[in-house]
Amino acid sequence: MGAGDRGRLPSAGRGVHRPRLHGRGPAGAPLRAGRPDHRPRRGGRPRAGDGADGHGDLGERPDRTDRPGRRGTGGALCAQRHARRGRPHRRRTDGPGLGRSHRGRGSAAVNGAAPVLRRAGDRGWLIDCAGPRPADVATAIRARPWASELRDVVPAATTVLVVAETLAGMEPLAAELRAVLDEVGGRESRPAPGRTVVIPVRYDGADLAAVAERVGMDPHRVARLHTEGTYTVGFFGFAPGFAYLDGVPEGLRLPRLSSPRPRVAPGVVAIAGNQTVVYPGGTPGGWHQIGVTTERLWDVDAQPPNRLAIGDRVVFEAVAS
Repeated sequence: MGAGDRGRLPSAGRGVHRPRLHGRGPAGAPLRAGRPDHRPRRGGRPRAGDGADGHGDLGERPDRTDRPGRRGTGGALCAQRHARRGRPHRRRTDGPGLGRSHRGRGSAAVNGAAPVLRRAGDRGWLIDCAGPRPADVATAIRARPWASELRDVVPAATTVLVVAETLAGMEPLAAELRAVLDEVGGRESRPAPGRTVVIPVRYDGADLAAVAERVGMDPHRVARLHTEGTYTVGFFGFAPGFAYLDGVPEGLRLPRLSSPRPRVAPGVVAIAGNQTVVYPGGTPGGWHQIGVTTERLWDVDAQPPNRLAIGDRVVFEAVAS
């Protein structure tokens, strides 16, 4: 073996010596003439401008997935296309729970952002509402004739989860949901139909004086301003019977407490941000407590246990201490 053969495996019989792979790994696609180098530098760090839009890998969409075959991801390598034929092909990762998404159309006209519809498990669609209020979207879905074939419609702070009874018809369901999004997003938000529930409140909560000081009002003015608002049940969460009511007046909006209380009694009325709540009891709580009501809004022995429903309007009425 000559000096030039050191470091190579001996060939078996006749054949052509193949060039050795570079120590840094497989080479990328050949560069197209006149185009900047978008391949990673040594160590895998991308150059400035890496990605289709100059902002990194695949953009900032919430439904982004790592590019298959990208160094460090553990994914399978995609075959590289010739540089004259454009960028390497990106494999689809569609499938239940893998980020398949559809964007609504009409909502962008009014709200400036289009909702995103994506699969959630094998029988669910999750709607990222973007512009429309989740309560409005959920109400519009429940009003459709085909809603009786759904197992559940669950609004949250920014999303609505739609769960079907069966696996069949998931794509037709997506088409129906997109039609709802186009309708709801193409008009200004309006109050969802529902009952009006009046809740009497004694405004003597543990944080009333502190709230009054922070917003620059006396406690009586805080109570009066809170009763002047009309609140809408946006969604339920955190604990059974915990209804998030949207509509706190601008002058009363405060961030949550830095240290939540370990346990809050039932009937406590509290505020944080643009929402107010009536605690069902037995839970921690980091909201500002301004009053208490004797009304039971959650009763596990009642049917239904929730006195409130999505879309209901709530009015608070001050009563004597």
